[in-house]
Amino acid sequence: MSSVTLQEQLEVQLRDIHSAERQLHFIMPSIIHSVHNRALAQVLEDHFLESTQHIVRLELEFERLGFPPRSASCRSIIQIIEETLAECSRDLEPEIRDACLVSACQRIEQFELAMYGTARFLAYRLGLNQLRDQLDLTIAEEAAAETSLRRIADREINPAAFAPRAVSSAPAQRPRRNLVPVGAVAVRFN
Repeated sequence: MSSVTLQEQLEVQLRDIHSAERQLHFIMPSIIHSVHNRALAQVLEDHFLESTQHIVRLELEFERLGFPPRSASCRSIIQIIEETLAECSRDLEPEIRDACLVSACQRIEQFELAMYGTARFLAYRLGLNQLRDQLDLTIAEEAAAETSLRRIADREINPAAFAPRAVSSAPAQRPRRNLVPVGAVAVRFN
């Protein structure tokens, strides 16, 4: 039986986070394109820009700590991404699709918070204060994004999704958007 050190576990955790951030960064434009509500799209666009900084911060820490960021794709996030992209492509009323998407995005944020929180604890235990501080900054940004998603869901998205609708005798004609196919998220960033 092999014993994994805290340092090795931290490296694995940081690589998983890096992989997840890169995969999410890759599909976020498709998610934003699928959103009907402009305020939700703005929240997602703002967080997309923040996530670029998260990737840069991680890569700088990898360099400072002396290990490469590349590893196998984070399998856990692939499942969440596939579910999110499935929500994007469903043939739903725009308001209902937005409610499904905001829920999927909240799941992503919770997953990221869990990963960053674990890495932050490991950095703390190893006395890596600069890394811990960088992770604290990212955790604060991820938590703020999750709070923004929850607020917009409570104030706009869910009320619009569950508002009574007039029934029309003609079927609704909505243009289909070209989205990233669900299977396309299995891109490896090795």
